Amino acid sequence: MAAYYSFAGRLINIPGTYTRRIFPDTSGAGAVTGRVVIMGEAAQGGIPFDAKESIEDVLNIVSDPQQAKNVFGGGDIYYGAEFFLTPSKDERFNKPQQAICLVVNEMEQAGITIEDGVPANVYDIKSKKYGTDGNMFAIKISAGSTTGKLVEVLYKGEKALTQDDVQLPLFDIQYVGSGSAATIAITATKITTTVTGEPTHDLDITLSDYQDLGSLINFINNNPNYTCSLTGKSDEKTSVFDLVTATDVK
Repeated sequence: MAAYYSFAGRLINIPGTYTRRIFPDTSGAGAVTGRVVIMGEAAQGGIPFDAKESIEDVLNIVSDPQQAKNVFGGGDIYYGAEFFLTPSKDERFNKPQQAICLVVNEMEQAGITIEDGVPANVYDIKSKKYGTDGNMFAIKISAGSTTGKLVEVLYKGEKALTQDDVQLPLFDIQYVGSGSAATIAITATKITTTVTGEPTHDLDITLSDYQDLGSLINFINNNPNYTCSLTGKSDEKTSVFDLVTATDVK
C-alpha cells in the first residue's frame, strides 16, 4: 500500500528529499546567513552518521559547492548543500557561511590486510574516506632506505603520500646478565638471543605460544637477565615483527 505525505502544501508519494524556503516578509532569511543543517544520502563519500560515537565527529561541514562535491561526490546531500551555498540574486536570501551535513546512508571505509611471506597478517590499512570513493586508493610497501618500510599511497592515480623509514615500535629489550655480549634475532616464528660467556642465558621463544605482545613481555621480564619495556600496544599480535638478525641488546 502506498504511503502519502503532505509536505509544504504538496502531496508526496515517492520517497525522496524535499526542501522548502520560507522568506519572512520584512526580515529576509534571518539565521540562514550563518549556517544551515542538511541531512541526506551521499553518493560516495563523507562521514556517515554511524561512524563515530559523538555526533560532533560525524558532522561534515562544507562552505562552497565545490567542496561539497569533493566530499560527497553527489547525492541528495550534495544537491542540498549546493542549493544553499550557491549565491542567490534574491535579496531576501543570504547565502549561509557553512552547511552542516549529516550523511544518513551507511558506508564503510575501504581497507586491505597485507600479509608477509609466511603468510601472516602484518598491516591492516584503512582509508580515511568512507564509501566507494575510498576504493580509489592504492598502496605499495617496500623496504625503507635506512630502516623500516617505504610506504607509498596513490589516490586516483596521483601520488598522495610517500613516507620513508616507517617503523612500528613494539618493545625495548636489554640483556643485563653477566655475559660479555648479547644479540637478538627475530624470525617469523621465533625470538632468540645469543649470550657470549653465558649460554644458559640464551632465550628461545616461540611466538605462537603468546597471544599478544603484553604476555610476551611479561614472560621476558620474568627472566632476571633481561629487562623489557612496552613501546607499542599490549594487545598487538606477536605475528607483526619485522625480521631482525644479530642485533646488539647488551
